[in-house]
Amino acid sequence: MAAAAGYSRAQSTDIAWPSPVRLNEVQGTIPARDLGDPRVTDHFYAFIANPGDILITVDSRNLNGDIDVFTSSSLRPLLKFTVYAGSSTPITKGLYLRRQESLILRVEGRTPDDDDAVYVLRFGGAFEPITSGPLVEHEDALEPATTATALNKGR
Repeated sequence: MAAAAGYSRAQSTDIAWPSPVRLNEVQGTIPARDLGDPRVTDHFYAFIANPGDILITVDSRNLNGDIDVFTSSSLRPLLKFTVYAGSSTPITKGLYLRRQESLILRVEGRTPDDDDAVYVLRFGGAFEPITSGPLVEHEDALEPATTATALNKGR
């Protein structure tokens, strides 16, 4: 299945509400943290992989971190690779699947300095964009839900 070219910019920080990948490219930004702050930032994306080889290319700038792919049903890890801020070469990794799977991709990283980290994910091969569901991303995707927030929204 061919996917339309273009960028998707939604970034979810909650694995329970990963941003659906609707195009074959996703662009993300990880803001710099304060000096001495050791935390990493996680972005989560959901997509479908059909039987066969799926290819994921990461082109990043100023990003130290890992790219992980999990099954969405059990969070079983399927693929992991590391990116470094000093490398300017895109990295492509492949994964072979015997059956269709819903997958979650996690970008986990940080910037080594005061400049934001930027990455572009390109999907190819047996990749299938998520076309069902609302076109507007979940409104709480950028903020983890709390019980109080969930209760207040029901009123």
